[in-house]
Amino acid sequence: MAIWNKRSILIGAIEGWQKRDLINADIADQLRADVTANQRERSFGGIIVLLGVICLAFGAMTFVASNWEEMSRLARLVTIFGSMIGAWATAIIFKVKGKEWVAQTFVLLGCALFGAGIMLIGQIYHIQGEPKDATWLWAVGTLIAALCTRSIPALSFAIILFSVWNFIDFNLFGSKLSTNYSFLVYWLICAVAAWWMRSRFSGHMAMLSLGVWTIYVAIVEGFDGEPFFVFAILAVLFVMVSLALFSDGWKSSFYGFEKTALNYLFLTLGTLVLMWHIASMEDSDWQNLPIFVWPNLLAVVVCGGVALLGYRLSNHNHYDLIVTTCFALVLALLAGPFAAVPFLKEALLLATSIWAVRMGWRLEYRSLTVIGFIAFAAAMILIYFVTVGTLLGTAAFYLGAGVILLVSAVVVPRILKKKEVSS
Repeated sequence: MAIWNKRSILIGAIEGWQKRDLINADIADQLRADVTANQRERSFGGIIVLLGVICLAFGAMTFVASNWEEMSRLARLVTIFGSMIGAWATAIIFKVKGKEWVAQTFVLLGCALFGAGIMLIGQIYHIQGEPKDATWLWAVGTLIAALCTRSIPALSFAIILFSVWNFIDFNLFGSKLSTNYSFLVYWLICAVAAWWMRSRFSGHMAMLSLGVWTIYVAIVEGFDGEPFFVFAILAVLFVMVSLALFSDGWKSSFYGFEKTALNYLFLTLGTLVLMWHIASMEDSDWQNLPIFVWPNLLAVVVCGGVALLGYRLSNHNHYDLIVTTCFALVLALLAGPFAAVPFLKEALLLATSIWAVRMGWRLEYRSLTVIGFIAFAAAMILIYFVTVGTLLGTAAFYLGAGVILLVSAVVVPRILKKKEVSS
């Protein structure tokens, strides 16, 4: 949830408590002060500055791309490098004046001009090289600038540049692609920097880039190569879900970003399970995969250990940690001895979506619940069109799933109620 939405909800709750005489005016004022404390206010003017800097950056890169022959080499170099020095000088001036956000945006401009300078030098002196190498140099320079100045816009730009660097040789209809695993090193540095700067926006960018890279690797190395990679990635995703849940229910080591991370993890997880389901229908080799069980069994052990630790520490999410372990176990069975059993993959699709809905509902995180509902609808549509083979078989699957859900809606609450009474 965005911080301004959370703050509005809390202030609205405080006002409601005060109107119902649950708290007096003094306590209400103290609570309002606590909610608004240490929250950085950004005016709309700061947004305008950011958009203006982005326009200047695009203008500089377009200037280089125009290859203006009327200007001498020296004039072009002076223009670009003079602009770069001016951007950094402006950033320093605003930093000294205490205009932190404006200073960070001008650091972004300096990083953009740095990339324009790389392109300009290569253009002027006809330096032969790969665009991938130039993008890497641009990304590394931007990351260093972001770390030195703690600039959130520059860090987000660095994440974008590393993603471009990773996919710059992508050829949809070309030969077999290769995976750039070194991307993970730079991604990890950017992710740690986002945690260090406590930047939710950079965290969003990092999780989005990691999700896209993960699906890319699954396609290139897994679905078009060795299925082992798909199950290994799924195993890692289940472990990451466990760790995010554990942190969210304990000390919130990622400053409340755990729930948002769960969104991206479930999106990636659901996408891969859906792709696995489609691949298993089109390729008979995916029906018998006993050699790929061990990564998922390892994930079961890790998730089980995290669940046990969460139970002993009275982690608020210990229930979801146990469910995560159960799902990891189901995946291990489907990756091995039960791969050819009908209806199980379809059941896993529906169960995963219902799990996301339940988790988002319990954690009071609407985005995760919405993702679960969308996944449930997508699974139902996929099953209707491409599963089972006959309308009668599809109808039987739907009826069976509906009966199970209705029965569980009646039985599970009673079990939980009896457990609460006995405890």
